[in-house]
Amino acid sequence: MSQKKYLIIILIIFILMFFAVSCNLIFPNKPPEITSINVPAEVIEGNNFECEVVAFDDKGINYYSVEFDSIKASNTTGVFNLQAPDVSSDETKKGTVTVYDNMGYKATENFYIIVLESSTAPSVKIVTPSEGSQISLGSTFEITANATNVDKVEFYFDSQKISEKNSKPYSTTYNAITASDHTIKVVGYKGSIKVQDQVNISIVENTPPSATITLSPVVEVGEEMLITLDAQDENGIDSSTLTIITPTNKSYYVNFSSFPKIYSFEPDELGIHQVRFEVMDSYNNSTVKSKDFISTDTRAPDLTLNFPKFNNRSEVSIEWVIDDPSTWNGVMNVDSVTFTSNNKIGSFSQNVSINLNDGINQVTLCATDLWGHTSTKLATLVVDTVTPSVELNIPDLTLTNSLNFVYTASDEWFEYATLYVMDSQIPLNEATDQNFNVSIQEIDGESLIATLVVEDKAGNVSIATDNTYVDNTLYFIDATYPATTDQKSADITVIAEDKNLDENYLALNVSSNISSYSVSKNVQTANGRKRAEINLSLNFADTDSVENVNIGIKDTYGNTRNLNLEITVDNIKQPPQPLNSDLYVNTQIGRIDYALIKFHEKVDFDENTTAVMEYKSGSSVYSINNTAPLELYGDEQTVMIKFGELIPSDVSAATITINGLADLFGNELSDPVTVDQIHLINTSPSK
Repeated sequence: MSQKKYLIIILIIFILMFFAVSCNLIFPNKPPEITSINVPAEVIEGNNFECEVVAFDDKGINYYSVEFDSIKASNTTGVFNLQAPDVSSDETKKGTVTVYDNMGYKATENFYIIVLESSTAPSVKIVTPSEGSQISLGSTFEITANATNVDKVEFYFDSQKISEKNSKPYSTTYNAITASDHTIKVVGYKGSIKVQDQVNISIVENTPPSATITLSPVVEVGEEMLITLDAQDENGIDSSTLTIITPTNKSYYVNFSSFPKIYSFEPDELGIHQVRFEVMDSYNNSTVKSKDFISTDTRAPDLTLNFPKFNNRSEVSIEWVIDDPSTWNGVMNVDSVTFTSNNKIGSFSQNVSINLNDGINQVTLCATDLWGHTSTKLATLVVDTVTPSVELNIPDLTLTNSLNFVYTASDEWFEYATLYVMDSQIPLNEATDQNFNVSIQEIDGESLIATLVVEDKAGNVSIATDNTYVDNTLYFIDATYPATTDQKSADITVIAEDKNLDENYLALNVSSNISSYSVSKNVQTANGRKRAEINLSLNFADTDSVENVNIGIKDTYGNTRNLNLEITVDNIKQPPQPLNSDLYVNTQIGRIDYALIKFHEKVDFDENTTAVMEYKSGSSVYSINNTAPLELYGDEQTVMIKFGELIPSDVSAATITINGLADLFGNELSDPVTVDQIHLINTSPSK
């Protein structure tokens, strides 16, 4: 082998050795860390117990092993189930735990347990109540137990701890308040050792509920029998059933859940009815109460007549009904026609058709039962085949919002009359030749149809109609114009429409500041209406003003409509000019100092408008701000400015600069206002 190859092999070995040494320095190996060993402090000989080992290693745990007495075991979970050895007396036993990591390192640690000899081990046994005992609901019962070698005893009812005893006697009491199956458990403690015993018992409720029935011993067939039921139980009513058995063994069943209760029953059979009321509580304890009542018949038969009291045909349908629990005979007479029915029982009905003459007809229905009780029903039937007399008259033309009607509506058996005019329904009296006015809505040259409907009590209907031509409104007028302008002139376009528009009429009124105007008009007809387009050209004088233009048109029937237009003109474009200004200096204590400035036109300002006054007192000049906001004094041209600082009474001259005050056209005041007069006062201003 060449020298070069030897050097390469030596170099590789050196690198491997260096890497191994480096890994050991950077990643040193160390044994696992046993965090805890969880075992009971004491255990009875022969009993099993759990040993839980908790450990940590950054290379990972490989497996756990334990050695206790003669037991050796290993696994990968660290949880072991061990058994305590037999001992002749209480003795402390040692155990050893070893944990191995994935690198082959291990850690070992000991644990110690006291093993108790069984004759001295704790024990507990329930004496009373015994397994399967039944205890009455609401009673107080005793729980007793025998226990040896214990420090304390705990008593549990189901999962609830109810008592704890540290010495004999081991007993307690408990109230049976919930009827159901329960578990009683007694737990004894000796150091860390816990022993227990339990029994299953039942708390039962065996007191039946109370129940009562109240009813009348006798009732008429078909009349209402009121049965009053009541039931009570301290643990609640679970169910109840009312049973009624008739003389023919028909049965009726009704269930109730709340009491007291009143049940209504109408017997339809003669004889003895049996009533049985059974109630059951939540623990299946039941109570049954029974009573009887007798249904009798002491009334005359029930009679019913059904027929139209007014009929508009000669053939009339009549239904008659006779009802009685006993055997009965019946007869119905309609004028000279007779219908009979004999030896019936219960309800019987018959529908007959009979031809009658116009006018009043008498109907008689009579029935007598087996006991001699008689009922009679008399009625009147009117046949009317004649329709009412009806007539309606209205003018052929109207230009107003009311219309005069003349009508006739008469009939021997008159029921009602109604006049239908447009969307209105007007009830009328029976009287003949009535004359009255009806308000109508605005209509532009259309026909209006009125209808009079008359019906009598037999249902005969007569209808009369009439119509009129109505034009009581000017249909449409509108204008397009500038609401504000800063020019010397303005144009207005007016549109007017109406079926009967008077195209030669135009009324025009303008205010005095309109120096001149011209008018042109174009009229066309479309969709049955005349449409006029009117063009106005206005010329304004040199002034800031609000100009009014009133335009009027009419139709051929004299209906008129007007438009009043308002145009704000601002063609001078100058700020408001002060007419005069006064400064008022109050000489009293708690005074208010203020200035009044009157302008030649209305002015506008808001809460952001401010004022500054410069005044001369002696040989010095001072500056003072107003107390915002400004106010109008008496009119819309005089501005009041209040000052929060005191102004000396020897003020000799003043100017006021206002920021944000303008006229109604937006022209702002820019120059200061010189105060014309200075007044000494001792009162506050009134608006």
